[in-house]
Amino acid sequence: MSNEDKFKKVISHAKEYGFIFQSSEIYDGLSAVYDYGQNGTDLKNNIKDYWIKSMVQLNENIVNIDSAILMHPTIWKASGHVDAFNDPLIDNKDSKKRYRADVLVEEHIAKIENKILKEVSKAKKRFGDNFDLDKFSSTNPRVVGYKAKIKERKNPAKIGFNVICNNGRIFAEYVYLNKFRNNELKNYVSIDGLEHLENLKKNNKKAVFISGHFNNFELMAMEIEKAGIELAAIYRPLNNIFLNKTMEKIRKENICKNQIKKGRAGSREIIKNVIKGKSIALMIDQRVREGEKVKFFNN
Repeated sequence: MSNEDKFKKVISHAKEYGFIFQSSEIYDGLSAVYDYGQNGTDLKNNIKDYWIKSMVQLNENIVNIDSAILMHPTIWKASGHVDAFNDPLIDNKDSKKRYRADVLVEEHIAKIENKILKEVSKAKKRFGDNFDLDKFSSTNPRVVGYKAKIKERKNPAKIGFNVICNNGRIFAEYVYLNKFRNNELKNYVSIDGLEHLENLKKNNKKAVFISGHFNNFELMAMEIEKAGIELAAIYRPLNNIFLNKTMEKIRKENICKNQIKKGRAGSREIIKNVIKGKSIALMIDQRVREGEKVKFFNN
């Protein structure tokens, strides 16, 4: 039974036994709004009474007050509500859904913790009664690495710092692309095998070029296009949709005019460009998280 089916059964049970009713039900109802029924009201009051007893009446240094909702703005600032109480949200432009940033971080940490549990489970089966959890957790490279990731993910300041540093590094490097495009690359890098590009151009042949990044640079596609070969280059868009527009413009101006976003749609674009007789530039160090695994050159 799916979680959605379970949720529907819980709602059906709550309605049947008087815990909740749809708000304004006798007047066609109000979507996504519910009223407490007779049992729901009692349950809510019992929980409220239990909370008051445990948090107030069982503690000598805590008293109960019931203040007005409308208060002076300075109070909300002094309590930290204005400066500290916020929930950053992230919009997914593809799924059209909105997520709380802290929830995404928690879910990501949970996935990493599950990987640790799998490693521990495999080690228990392997070592049996001789298994030492503390020793394994502190010496196994994978588990140690997973723990380091969890520690890093729990530090928002460090995540923000890394994002700023990475974006800054990208912009700092992209400043040089125009110089590299204008034949200043030879002042920094020596390129071997340019004769192969000349042979391809001379014989009007096409090729699939495979390379990797030089830090954040994509120099291979730049040099191939400069050699006069019709090329389509695969690239991964930045996660930041605002910065990505700028990056795409810089790529098209300085790296390769024909840019293809990686992914399923990009795979179709690759085929179209191959049919048109263009060469393809692939970055072998790009991660792919979707699609079917297929053999590449029979490997």
